[in-house]
Amino acid sequence: MSKSEIIALTDFAQITFVVQNDMADVIVKAAQVAGSQDATVYYARGGGVRKRLEILSLAIEAEKEVIMIIVSID
Repeated sequence: MSKSEIIALTDFAQITFVVQNDMADVIVKAAQVAGSQDATVYYARGGGVRKRLEILSLAIEAEKEVIMIIVSID
């Protein structure tokens, strides 16, 4: 049986992006080129802003992609 190690990160930051649908791949690829190892992507839906902006006849897409990336402060 192999001995496993737990690596604790101490100096890191979380970057969160909220983008239009189908834009997450571009953001994640750019982050990987910059040195990030991976990202968490999930879908979110909001309703409050959309209802307020309908008065002004602006169409805002309610569904977004949320991207969370953990990076080293270095």
